[in-house]
This record gives sequence, structure tokens and C-alpha cells, in this order.
Amino acid sequence: MKPWTIILLTLCILLLTSCSGAAPAPVPGANINGPITEDSAGENFPFTIPVPEAHALIGLDFRANLQSGALTAVLEDMDGKVIWQATAEAGRPFSVNTVVRPERSGDYRLGLRWEGPVKGTYALQWRAGEIPVAQVQPIALLSGLGMILVGIGFIGYGLMREASGRYLLWGALAWVGSIALKFAWAIPFNGPIYQALTQTLGQTAGQLLFYLYVGALTGIFEVLLVWLLLRYTRLGQAIWSDALGFGLAFGAVEAILLGLSSFTNVLLALLSPESFTPTRTTGAPQQHPVRHRPHLGALLHRPHPHRRQRRPVPRHRPPRDALVLDQFCPQDPD
Repeated sequence: MKPWTIILLTLCILLLTSCSGAAPAPVPGANINGPITEDSAGENFPFTIPVPEAHALIGLDFRANLQSGALTAVLEDMDGKVIWQATAEAGRPFSVNTVVRPERSGDYRLGLRWEGPVKGTYALQWRAGEIPVAQVQPIALLSGLGMILVGIGFIGYGLMREASGRYLLWGALAWVGSIALKFAWAIPFNGPIYQALTQTLGQTAGQLLFYLYVGALTGIFEVLLVWLLLRYTRLGQAIWSDALGFGLAFGAVEAILLGLSSFTNVLLALLSPESFTPTRTTGAPQQHPVRHRPHLGALLHRPHPHRRQRRPVPRHRPPRDALVLDQFCPQDPD
């Protein structure tokens, strides 16, 4: 038997034995996340949380980054009474991770409420038991560092092939310019286009077509515009080594900038983990406004007191820009 055949059979046996363990039981839970753009007050309660017995642990995780307005995550009991709430306001990222113990069994409602116009992104999650918060490991630095080294390496390769420094610079500037133009288009138009597609075609078909449109933007701004630049300017008349340098720099500058962003974020998370970890609270359900300890990256907030008489607003009206509503069963970490 050939050596490579023995090696292949050994790897297959190891793979099969590693999969022989029984899978852990699924843990009930769900999440919703995406952008929100609303012009008036409203609410959206997409989740019904079954509590089988009194004081059962329910984990909640709410994060938001708002450009304007305020957004409140609310947990209500069967009588519509608020037992927990957390409010994110515009200006700084907000995150909270908590556990509540409802005093009665039954079906509870979890959702969002906003008192006026609001714009930004959010993520809301619940599950039975605590929601674990991922910890950043030093090995995560390798991702950003690898992208930086790859970008520098390709620029060095271009110089070794005698590419002109001027064409390397033009390639880097071409990428920066194409990305600037893409953002100049996407910021004002992507929101209305998404709303029009999902309202006309429905969430599934509308989102699919929207994702195709977003992918087409890359082709238009990062490929077509660069082709036009090379087609109708003297840059397209470069010799082979200079053309190679232009293309290498176009891709390398993206790798370097994305790598710097990733490396910096991971390094800050390692040096100051409290800045990136959600506020953690435990205990009984909150019956009154709660103040969470402030830290860098999490907004000090003061939830609005719950009201017994709720104002008349449309119920179960989803945010128009919600991208994902995903029911899932995460695996028990134990």
C-alpha cells in the first residue's frame, strides 16, 4: 500500500472518531439584528419567550449604535407589565448582557420600542440561561497582522519587478477614490432601495435582490470605474511592470488598511477588555429603571420608567429596515 494511501486512511479514521460523540441538547433562543430607520414612534415585539417555571433564568443581550434618537429593549409579562428594559441613545455604542428571573411562569414578550424618530443598527438576543460573552484571544492579532504583511509583501514584489513608484501610488489612490465614490452612492441610496425592494417583493425576495445589488456596486465602482480610468487616460498605456504595480497597489492598500483596522481593534480589546465587553447584570427582574455601570464603549443610560397606560401605537409593526430575523438553537457551551 502506498504511503499517501495510509496517510489518507489514517486521517479519515481520526475524522470519524472525532465525530462519534453525542451532540449536546439544543438551547431555546432567538435573535434579531439589522438597521432601523423610523420616522415616528412605534414598537416591534417579535419574540415570545416561554418561561416553564418561576425564577427560570432568561439571558438577554442588547446592542445598538444609533446615529439619532433612542431605542429601548423591553421585556413584558403576560399582563403587559415591564419587568426589564434597557435604552440605547445616539452618540456612542451601547451594549448590555443580563439575566432575568421572571417571578411567574408563562409567555413573556421581548421586543423594541422607540418614542420618536430613530436611525442606526441594533442586535437583540435571548436564550434560556446566560448568554456567554466571547473573549478576545491574542491569536486574533494574527488576522490583521497577516493582511498587513500580505499587502506589504505584494508591494515589495511589485518593486522587485521594477514597477514605478508613481504607478504604485496611482493604484493606491485609485482604490481610495473608488471606495469613496461607492460610499457616496451607498449612504444616501441603499436605505431607500432596501425599503422599496422589501416592501414591493417581500422580505425574502427583496433581501436577495438587495444583496445582488450591493455586490454589483463593487463591480461598478471598483472595476468599471477603474477600467474607464485606464481606458481613457495615459495610465492605460503603461508598460507591463508599471501596469503590474498599479494592480498590486490597488489590492494591497485595501489589505493593509483593513489589516490595520482589525489589528487595532483587537489590540484595544486586549489592552482594555472592559471597553468591548457588554455591561453584565444578574438578579431578579427589574421593576424600576436601572443604571448600569458605565464604561468605554457602552453608553450610560437611564431607561424610561414603565407606564401602566401605554400610548396607542401600532403593535407588532417591524422596523422597515430589519435585515435578519433568525430563530436558532445555539449549542450548550457546557
